[in-house]
Amino acid sequence: MEIKMKLIYQNFDGLDMSFQGAISQPILMQLEQAKKEAQQSRSEVYCELGEGKLPVMVSESGMSGGYAYRFDTGIDGEVWAVSNSQKSDGWNIRVSAKSLNLALKGYHGVKEQIINTLKALNATGESSLDPDTGKVINFPKERISRFDYCFDFLTYDSFEPDPKCIVAHARSSRQFIGSHVAARGQLVESARIGEMPNRQVGIYNKSKEMVAHNKRYWIDIWRGYRGAIDKNTIDEAIAYSTIDTPIGIGTVWRIEVRAGKGELDKWNCKRFDEFETIAGDIVVSILGAIKYVTPNEDTNTARWPIVGFWQTAIDAAKTDLSAYISGADRKRIIRDYRENIIKGYMERISGNYIGCIAAMGRDLSELPAIMDQVQENIIAKVSQNPDLYYKKFGRVEERYSFIE
Repeated sequence: MEIKMKLIYQNFDGLDMSFQGAISQPILMQLEQAKKEAQQSRSEVYCELGEGKLPVMVSESGMSGGYAYRFDTGIDGEVWAVSNSQKSDGWNIRVSAKSLNLALKGYHGVKEQIINTLKALNATGESSLDPDTGKVINFPKERISRFDYCFDFLTYDSFEPDPKCIVAHARSSRQFIGSHVAARGQLVESARIGEMPNRQVGIYNKSKEMVAHNKRYWIDIWRGYRGAIDKNTIDEAIAYSTIDTPIGIGTVWRIEVRAGKGELDKWNCKRFDEFETIAGDIVVSILGAIKYVTPNEDTNTARWPIVGFWQTAIDAAKTDLSAYISGADRKRIIRDYRENIIKGYMERISGNYIGCIAAMGRDLSELPAIMDQVQENIIAKVSQNPDLYYKKFGRVEERYSFIE
């Protein structure tokens, strides 16, 4: 029986790249100072880089590969890693765009934002001639190292990935994650076929992932995507998608195509212009090499027919692969994100109170008295060392002001 699914969203979901070039010395000095402060506080610190005062959160450590510094430009931004080097011929800059950034701005918007950030960082590269203008330029040269492209499907029938329905090269690695062992009536919640940094396809329960990782802004993204699904339909789908009932009618399942450096090298896809020319070909190729099929009596699994939703993904990639921008409102998403953070704190505080009362051997009815006692203890600690606590508060205040 054909599985009924409707494509409700597709877009680039990840984009990693390196740049051959160097950040200006004054900004490297700023990063060094911020990193020291982060190490002292054991948490990332807020910093405004350069004359344009680019707001970032600087981490206490760098990144493997020789990157001394790492900083974040926001939940709808990128993670940057930078080497402490002034050599313009070195690959000293690495950038990883976040999925929310791509969902809100699309590929072209993210590309423009990254280029503008490089300018704000006074980044320079080796001198070369612009083939169009003949002028000498010294801007960093890009090297794309990975991209992810996703398709989100709303189910109208119960569904879970069936290992025997996934056809790929015999040497392709396979990983299935679920509540039970695979071959004995398992409940599969995700499948990953292939290996990075080559080619890989992931199939997973996006509804469950959204709830588990507090990414409810995806509801707005699905609602806003080209008007394909009305608000009530999405709300109905999310009503089914809870942690207690992760699989069932109304669940959103994601097919995620991942192309790493090894795969991109095969296509000679390194620069922005090359990427913009053949990214669709790469996606279609991977969906053809790793596919979801309907088994039949044919002994050659390569001839088993592709299921409808997989063919829908292939057709969508062939005809619609471009920079997609969600109709979701960024301010609302950021507000919801902040509200979810507050809700998380409230839930943890409530749980800690309950645990504390039990550990003290007291009764739950004594909660008001215990709360008064905890409040007195907190006020006393702050009074004894106000500078310490104001410093802690300031760091957290900066972190959350950053997500305005």
